[in-house]
Amino acid sequence: MFRFAFVFAAITMVAGLSPVRAQSGSTPGEVEAMAKMFRDVWADPKASEVKSVSIPTTLFGRLVNLKIPRGFVPGSIQRSADMYLAEYVPDGQTVHDWKQMITVVAMNDVGALPVTMEQIGSKFDPSARCSPSVFKDLGDRPDFGDAKVRLVTMGCGRSPTAAGEVGEQAFIYVLRDDKNIYTVQYAYRGKPYTDKAPIPFEEAEARLAVLGPILVCNNTENTACK
Repeated sequence: MFRFAFVFAAITMVAGLSPVRAQSGSTPGEVEAMAKMFRDVWADPKASEVKSVSIPTTLFGRLVNLKIPRGFVPGSIQRSADMYLAEYVPDGQTVHDWKQMITVVAMNDVGALPVTMEQIGSKFDPSARCSPSVFKDLGDRPDFGDAKVRLVTMGCGRSPTAAGEVGEQAFIYVLRDDKNIYTVQYAYRGKPYTDKAPIPFEEAEARLAVLGPILVCNNTENTACK
């Protein structure tokens, strides 16, 4: 699915700020070491009933916690002074060749920008980047800890990142606290489609439920986020 530097750039340009600086990625060895930790958990006979693992992570002074479902491993992690991006794929898939992908993004020091959650959500409309496309803003949701939440869904009938050979669809929570903006996305790839996405919009929360409870805590010592 789309990498989210364009969302950060769009939000910051609304407020007249500088565009995002270049990101640096974890080395392949670091990502593989993390992937091995996940594989060890999934392979442990004592954890055969474990359906997911929690990954509390400190991101730009805030503690963010969500769950990664069984079978997924880290595929890529990128970070800079402005942005954090982590991508998880089913073991055996890659961030370039995948059928499902979970993406976590944090954007530093943009939470107080003079834009509404509706305006932020609208930045995920892919109509200017692919055709056919689908987009629906499903509105606000109850807070996740200290973060406001909006739910959107988007998709490309023929993905520009895969030479138009597949269709993509994503369900996305947009989170915002007084400091940062975050996104948590579950994306799917399959056959190309035209005007109707293969997964009904109404399934958005059910699809994302496997990643929860998702929490953002202003205090990194908050045990609710651990």
